[in-house]
Amino acid sequence: MTPRFTRIAFRLPAIVILAAALAAIAIGGFSYFESASEVRRQATDKLVSLRESRHAALAQYFRSIEEDLELYSASAHVAAALEAFTAAFAGIGPETRDREERALRSVYSPEHRTGNADQLTSAGTPLTAQYFQLHNRFHTWFQFTHEVRGYYDLFLVSPSGDVVYTAFKEADFASNLVRGKWSGSGLAKAFASALDGGQAFADFEPYAPSDSAPAAFIARKIVRDGRTLGVLALQMPIDRINEVMQVTAGMGETGETYIVGPDYLMRSDSRFSETSTILKTSVATGTAKRAFAGESGIDVVDDYRGVPVLSAFQPFVFSGTTWAVMAEIDVAEVDTPIDTMRNFYDKDGTLASKFAIE
Repeated sequence: MTPRFTRIAFRLPAIVILAAALAAIAIGGFSYFESASEVRRQATDKLVSLRESRHAALAQYFRSIEEDLELYSASAHVAAALEAFTAAFAGIGPETRDREERALRSVYSPEHRTGNADQLTSAGTPLTAQYFQLHNRFHTWFQFTHEVRGYYDLFLVSPSGDVVYTAFKEADFASNLVRGKWSGSGLAKAFASALDGGQAFADFEPYAPSDSAPAAFIARKIVRDGRTLGVLALQMPIDRINEVMQVTAGMGETGETYIVGPDYLMRSDSRFSETSTILKTSVATGTAKRAFAGESGIDVVDDYRGVPVLSAFQPFVFSGTTWAVMAEIDVAEVDTPIDTMRNFYDKDGTLASKFAIE
């Protein structure tokens, strides 16, 4: 055999082998990138669906609160209670008001929501005696209503700002929201706005009468025959909002959904924290800022822990307040199957054929 034929005999198989190898690499690479793209697409679609479902559930919850307010404001029981309690407070003279309010708070407390009979006897003021009878008449219905609907507290406030009734009887009971020590509180803001505009929402902020825990209030003016009787206010429960946002189905190991307020502090608790993160954890991420700019979308950012996440965001607007609804999952978890494919390809070089068989 001549050298020329020898070279051809060696080159031809080498060319065939090289072509086959290049084809395998090309097919394997194509398969890897297609699979990686599909994994990311599925993760993106899933996260957007979770964000939208939480947004819808939150909207439904707030609609139910508005329906409660509408129902209560139309109730003859609420109107009668507000008128009766307000009339009782109106009978207090300015010189005895502070003493009468302190006496009422000594009779009623979170431990004695229906009244402490021993304290009633020792207080012995005209208002406490009259109020005790009124309270016995109206309290059972209000107590049942606010507990069944899951509100932290329910308030009746006179047009002049007297907190004439609360279900829970914290330190805000028998105070005045215009001139008293809680005049700058969220409850006072909700009362003033509702008195002026009919309905109002005060976003979460620390509320001193509730041990400075985060509290949000929604309030509505009560009107009968063109006459303003006062304001009904509800202190919203954190637990109910957390129930909406902390559903774990479909979230994987690192996924979570939560709410951010316009101050970039959380309005719901992180499902991974053992302590409350509301008004404590800052989320000034790029995606949160885009939500407050009115955008909805998904992007990769470093989250409030400094960890890269796939972050889906959407604004939520209620009664003049805007929140950001966030759905996030660690990029590392999203990329786990992609990393597995890449490592398999790097080690074996036959990714395409392996996946075709499997």
